[in-house]
Amino acid sequence: MDGLGLDFVSELVGTALLVLLGTGVVANVALTKSKGFNGGTLMVNF
Repeated sequence: MDGLGLDFVSELVGTALLVLLGTGVVANVALTKSKGFNGGTLMVNF
């Protein structure tokens, strides 16, 4: 794989990972039966 293709794949994987983790945190705060329910802004930011 050349440099440009590797850069593209790396950005794609990194972005997918951040989106996956971000939605997981928000779901943990928003879902009523989860342990992190109503965790507040601090839990989402850190």
